[in-house]
Amino acid sequence: MTLDRIVATISGPWGIGLTLGLIALLIGREVAGSMAGRGAKRWRRGLSLGIAPLFAVFAVVVTLRLLGPIQAVLGAASDTTATIASAPPTATASATPTTPTPAQAAASMAPTATSAAPAPPTLTVTAPSITPRATPAAITPVATPNGDALVALVRAEQAGVRRGTAETTVDYGGGNTAISTVTFDLGDGQQPARLLITTTYQGATGSRTIRRLTIGSQTWQRGAEATWVRQATPDDVQAQVAEVLPQLGTNAITVAFLPARVATLRWYDAARDANITLRVDAATGVPQEEQRTIRAGGPMLTVRYRNWNGPVDIPNLAP
Repeated sequence: MTLDRIVATISGPWGIGLTLGLIALLIGREVAGSMAGRGAKRWRRGLSLGIAPLFAVFAVVVTLRLLGPIQAVLGAASDTTATIASAPPTATASATPTTPTPAQAAASMAPTATSAAPAPPTLTVTAPSITPRATPAAITPVATPNGDALVALVRAEQAGVRRGTAETTVDYGGGNTAISTVTFDLGDGQQPARLLITTTYQGATGSRTIRRLTIGSQTWQRGAEATWVRQATPDDVQAQVAEVLPQLGTNAITVAFLPARVATLRWYDAARDANITLRVDAATGVPQEEQRTIRAGGPMLTVRYRNWNGPVDIPNLAP
């Protein structure tokens, strides 16, 4: 039987009842003896003898009651001590010395008769990690535009053009200009060559517009009057169209590449005694604008190619 069960039995109803019964028996015995004539001292002695076991029983009960919590406290303390004893020691180290306060610094500098001067703190210096610089990616060089290839491309465009629309401006100086819209179709062997020119002359006396239509070898012209008048054809259609198309020929050409896919070609045209500047699309070689400046001081011609080798609308029959 464990100590807890003994304490529970003594402090329970059965233990208390048994104790009170024993006390009552003793008191009754003593009281009965005193009443038999043994005197008052006998009675008091019996009463004290009856109460003494009661205090003894309660003392035992209290002791047993307190013994359990004391054991629990002692057991917890022993467990804590065992846990602390079994835990491994932890060492805390700091690589960087702590800066002492002024009071600590003064105390550490004071001479001590019984101890040697404290050793200076050891400083641990860690070299900073250096990340290697990434090697830049290789740069692919951009191909240099080829001027000779562009000139060959423009020559091919010049030789292959069959139809289109060009706008020419001739500046004679003094406010006199002639602006023409030239629409041409060189034909395909089944349809004759066709040329339609609308020219507006602007001068000091005003302006006038003339339209001229050439179909094959026949030419008609209409001015301010509403009727078409038959005229002689000065040149065939191809010769007239050649006057507004760029003629590179075999001249030495200088090429300059500009932003936005534009390039300029420059050369001297001996047949016209003119300096030529031709602006083309650097990717396709299609002409965009040509300027002709006569060296002798003649008029300057500007040709803008509005519809290069595109469809046109020219009558196939005489007006």
